[in-house]
Amino acid sequence: MKRRLLLLLVAAVFTAGLPLAAQGAELSTYFERAASAEYEGDQAQGPGGSASSIQFAAATKAPSGYTMSGEEQVTYLGRLADRVSLSIGGKNRVRLTFDRETGALLRSETLNADGSVYCTSKLTSFTAGTPNVASSAAATGRKVVKDFDFSTTVFPAKLGAFRRLDVYGWNDVGEMAYYSDGFFAFALYHVEARFSVESISDAREWEGKAGTYWRWFLPGTTTLVWDTNEGGMALHGDLPVDMQTMVLAGLPAPSNPNFLSRILELFGG
Repeated sequence: MKRRLLLLLVAAVFTAGLPLAAQGAELSTYFERAASAEYEGDQAQGPGGSASSIQFAAATKAPSGYTMSGEEQVTYLGRLADRVSLSIGGKNRVRLTFDRETGALLRSETLNADGSVYCTSKLTSFTAGTPNVASSAAATGRKVVKDFDFSTTVFPAKLGAFRRLDVYGWNDVGEMAYYSDGFFAFALYHVEARFSVESISDAREWEGKAGTYWRWFLPGTTTLVWDTNEGGMALHGDLPVDMQTMVLAGLPAPSNPNFLSRILELFGG
């Protein structure tokens, strides 16, 4: 399937060492052009080597909190392109490759703390011009309602560099909060009971600094599940391992309460 692919990014960022006005205008141009670029292409996403066609939401600004730390001319898919590096906390964490002619985003690489590649999303084919996408009926979905009565122990306002954006009721059994540092993002889930991972064949136990979690991967995303004294929790997002560790340090630790204590918790004992 061929689709128009656009990058989900928010807010503005400036490059160190250049006048702020010039930096903002230069970097903003990349994202404004990417959001309006017209093209068709197939996408592959990793790690894992899975191929897929994914529709990203349009945006016009670069991520807040990140600094443009490099810019170089490269060739990708036989086309001239600009590869832009973004850093935060003095470390390069993102490389974005933009087509010079159309402004389209051709490749996105997220990096581990040591500079190695954590995940790559890239076009494997590219044709400039208006995309030919089949129309479809408007989708219908259940209404999501914001939640204003939630535990700040479960959903802290900040987790390292990540800020809580909104909290919603989730499936009538729990809550879900969105967090972002401007580029990386994750959803955090909470239920009073426990999450079951029995049907997840790829789930493996993982020893974090605070205890034992269940963890599994899909191309570009990680899911962690653990039981706490606050209830069941799950985290789903695109965080490299060092960022996962930072976020988990600010959340309730894994625990295995016995059956009696679980019953007392559920019934207010």
